[in-house]
Amino acid sequence: MVMPLKLDNSFFNKIDPFSSPLEVWEKREPTAEETEDLLSREEWKPCYQINVRIDSVLNSAYDAAKLIAGNKDENRINHHVISYLEKNMEYKKWRDGMPYPTPKQLIDYQENYPQNDLEVVNSLISKHGMLIPEGQVLFHGGIWPLDEMGGR
Repeated sequence: MVMPLKLDNSFFNKIDPFSSPLEVWEKREPTAEETEDLLSREEWKPCYQINVRIDSVLNSAYDAAKLIAGNKDENRINHHVISYLEKNMEYKKWRDGMPYPTPKQLIDYQENYPQNDLEVVNSLISKHGMLIPEGQVLFHGGIWPLDEMGGR
């Protein structure tokens, strides 16, 4: 029998990468003159781009999801979320609450989704899991579906 999860939910606070709006910019390569100027100021770096205009402003995870759904090659949001999480102390607190090393059955569940170990997985989630704050949005990476021609 699996006991229900009883954690103090007040321990964890909501994490929102869009608590400050994200401006998504149209960009371009620098001109030769701009590159020379950047080099002279020692500010040039590979892949440097110049902001042209704001394409959109994202105020929520829903705004981000709509933009990604309309453009499968959009990667600026991914970079923003990862950077936000790397710097966020609340996210570190969440990660510190996870078991280390991750139990083998949970890794297998994440990667293979076996149907025969659900009782074990449920007990591990009940043992190590947490209740997320109300309104928390979870992001899940994945693979964009293939089109009829086998491409993405």
